Amino acid sequence: RQKATEKTIREFSENADMKVLNGRYGAYISYKKQNYKIPKTADPKELTLSDCLTIVKETEPSKPGRTIRKKK
Repeated sequence: RQKATEKTIREFSENADMKVLNGRYGAYISYKKQNYKIPKTADPKELTLSDCLTIVKETEPSKPGRTIRKKK
């Protein structure tokens, strides 16, 4: 339960699809089922909705991780 509450850094009431989350490798933006890296110069707790939208427009979404198949 504690990890679930710590994962969400910021949510926006104006845009429910936009979230700033804390992941395994640091903070990132989740927008419409795509993940975007936050620049090192930006503080994730201080990001506004307009800041997040500019990051989404300027950067490419992160590639999904590799899935591991189980051998039969």
